[in-house]
Amino acid sequence: MELRHLDTFATVLAQGTFLAAARALGCSQSTVTLHIQELERELGVPLFTREGRRARLTPAGESLRHLTQRVRDSVAALRRGAEEVRDGSAGEVALGAVEPAASLRGSPLSATTLVMFGLV
Repeated sequence: MELRHLDTFATVLAQGTFLAAARALGCSQSTVTLHIQELERELGVPLFTREGRRARLTPAGESLRHLTQRVRDSVAALRRGAEEVRDGSAGEVALGAVEPAASLRGSPLSATTLVMFGLV
């Protein structure tokens, strides 16, 4: 299953028609149709009924709507996490010191600092 097919599915839901979804995605209507057909083929169920220019969800499509959003949210969280690690705004910090230098020369850390750096 390809993430772009789930993105196309979500865009059709948001836009209401395959043509509007194509415009929003910056591709052709035939590409949107192909993505939906491939997703339907892979899942083995129709996701939409076509009523003129409108696309209406089938019961299977309705079930997939919520799951699709969860998958897309998880992928977005994964990308944000990777970006934070890449940019240095996330990750682990290891501190080490030997006694008595740690207690005599190290600066005290507040509970807020410990939480902020994931040390608690």
